[in-house]
Amino acid sequence: MEIQTRTLDEVQKLLEVVLKGRLDLQSSEAVKTRLHEVIEATPASVVVNLEEVHFIDSAGLSALVSGLRFARERDKDIILVGLNKQAEMVFKLTMLDQIFTIYPSLENALENLAKED
Repeated sequence: MEIQTRTLDEVQKLLEVVLKGRLDLQSSEAVKTRLHEVIEATPASVVVNLEEVHFIDSAGLSALVSGLRFARERDKDIILVGLNKQAEMVFKLTMLDQIFTIYPSLENALENLAKED
């Protein structure tokens, strides 16, 4: 799993965490740790880009839920973008699509976030 972080908006300090590879048992701890670090370091919500994640298992979901819980405890949020069909199905089956804010693309998320301000 490759994990990259980049700033999307200097004013709001909005950060994007880009994940590439499999979000599974082997990578979940690293993802959880990185999410906690990024959430702690930013005053804004965090966008997690899953466009290049081709597989998510229960350990991967757990890492994302842990990040969301950590964020909400700090009055922040995690926004997911770019879920593939397998990930969409997993989120629907587990009803996590009701808990996470999910957008089809980064552009769509940024448009909606701009409308909220």
